[in-house]
Amino acid sequence: MSIKLIYLFSFVLLPGLVLTSAAEAADPSLVLYLPFNEGAGEPKDFSAYDNEVELVNDPLWVDGKYGKALEFDGTNYVRILINETLQLRESFTVEFWVQREEPQPATWNYMVAGGTLMWAVIVNADQNVYVWTRSGGTWGQRLVTTVPLTTDWTHVALTYDVGSGVALYFNDEKAGEGQTPPIVDELDDSIMVGARTPGQEFFSGIIDEVALYNRILTLDEIRTDMEAVGEPWPYAIGPTPSEGTLLEDTWVSLAWGAGDFAISHDVYMGENFDDVDAGAEGTFIGNQTATFFVAGFPGFAFPDGLVPGTTYYWRIDEINDTEPNSPWKGDIWSFRDRK
Repeated sequence: MSIKLIYLFSFVLLPGLVLTSAAEAADPSLVLYLPFNEGAGEPKDFSAYDNEVELVNDPLWVDGKYGKALEFDGTNYVRILINETLQLRESFTVEFWVQREEPQPATWNYMVAGGTLMWAVIVNADQNVYVWTRSGGTWGQRLVTTVPLTTDWTHVALTYDVGSGVALYFNDEKAGEGQTPPIVDELDDSIMVGARTPGQEFFSGIIDEVALYNRILTLDEIRTDMEAVGEPWPYAIGPTPSEGTLLEDTWVSLAWGAGDFAISHDVYMGENFDDVDAGAEGTFIGNQTATFFVAGFPGFAFPDGLVPGTTYYWRIDEINDTEPNSPWKGDIWSFRDRK
């Protein structure tokens, strides 16, 4: 469930209102949202700002708190390049779900961090969570939790405001607080999940549902975001084979996980990304209830077989004619026949 989709569902209940894109329904203060539900390939930012997201050293796609998530092994991380929207320095909120492993790779293990030691939410070898920031060139501790971070799924929320203080919550219960903090120095490089810039002091465990706001959320808002996990996810997820797979054969069996509202699925496939994205003539394979299809055999799509050396693109749109938001257009996935 996307935090953005909470807003989307609340908006579409208003009579006569038509949304041309999900981003129109998003809270503009939500400057980064990574639900990690893709299950393959690069994650997408579901905030209105569409920040570019990069996986470094291949964290694993695994089952998360809801849907999919990313598992970090102490060598990999997620990187989002800093831009003006992500300059979170005076008032901001950081939220995510985490299931840490024990032991951790280092003494200080960075779960989510901004810039090169500008601000960070860190789990220490003592199992407590610390918040550190850099202000006036000095790197300093702003709070430490009074209770440890367990190995159970935990919703972590940091609120940081130069006028009202800094606090950290586990599962909507205050776990630590500090005095009124200073303005954070200007962020450089990137936002990181699973490590700190430039790729050090790694975290080990699973992280899901990362959200950054350019304001502090109230406790009720934090609770709303936390409880949103488990709400329906309408998009197709978890492509098989995974994004970018190299095939050894001239046929393929494609499968995916259905969106929560789907009654049937529109299948698109072709050799041109833009054509598949647009649903151009010749790319629509058909509508079906099954969550798999075969291509490259007589009697199926591409009956003469897949062409060696060719990249193929495919897309699944989820269909439910009783739902006003149907169809839910899927991401473009790809594979390549390398024979």
